[in-house]
Amino acid sequence: MQPMQVFSYYDPREPSGTQNLRYCSHCGAACHVRAVGGRRRPVCGACGFVHYKNPAAGVATVVVQEGRVVFGRYGPATRWAGKWSLPAGFIEYGESFLEAAIRETREETGLEIEPSGILNVASNFWAPHLHTLVVTLTGRVVGGSLMAGDDFDAVAWVPLAGPFPEPACWYDAKVVELSQALQGHCLPIDPRFAAR
Repeated sequence: MQPMQVFSYYDPREPSGTQNLRYCSHCGAACHVRAVGGRRRPVCGACGFVHYKNPAAGVATVVVQEGRVVFGRYGPATRWAGKWSLPAGFIEYGESFLEAAIRETREETGLEIEPSGILNVASNFWAPHLHTLVVTLTGRVVGGSLMAGDDFDAVAWVPLAGPFPEPACWYDAKVVELSQALQGHCLPIDPRFAAR
């Protein structure tokens, strides 16, 4: 069994997609795979730049209201078509994780939220080319109307007790269960920084 903070959808010990990098993003010369720092990594043969591949930063939000949590269903043009997810997405460059949670929740569900706490942080190993580090927040609805948008083609309030719809990521059900077990106790967010 994997620990609560690590969710893997493939064997992360398999060779990484970074080994396929053929040309240096700095100077354009050919790269060669070499052992650096205990791992095999692409290294530029001309300028010596080592190409490290780091996880992408993301956020997810557990939005609870009146004993229900909001989930969205991925549309047909997405990787997880027909499966359900908490509002979530990548943190944009120049955007804080709080701003990203507010934006992603608005784009995907139509709801305006105020982040209220940090519930969990987890590593998700989706595929050799995509690893993420996701900060999961709790959020209070402060406006908006429930309406599917962005990658979602449907949104719904689901009872906290379940059953939950078929998830794109089994982490979502686990983190909602964690939210219930903690009964609202999580690492608080200073309201001066959570306000929109």
